[in-house]
Amino acid sequence: DLLGNLREWTSTVLRPYPYRHDDGREEFAGAGRVVVRGASHDDPADGLHVAARRSYDRRGAAAGHHHVGFRCATSEDLGGR
Repeated sequence: DLLGNLREWTSTVLRPYPYRHDDGREEFAGAGRVVVRGASHDDPADGLHVAARRSYDRRGAAAGHHHVGFRCATSEDLGGR
């Protein structure tokens, strides 16, 4: 559910396209801006796009912004469970 609830915080450091998995943008260390996807309840209806890509200053996380959240996910093999 990426539309209308919260923008989804990703682990991807904000860099211009084209995306390359080996260009350092997945190295989640230090300060800077990360990519947030989707749209939140703060966005106008015509701005609700699942592919929306915005930046978010990760230092702002301590402020508890009500329009950004995260999703727990794994890419590990869970052994067929």
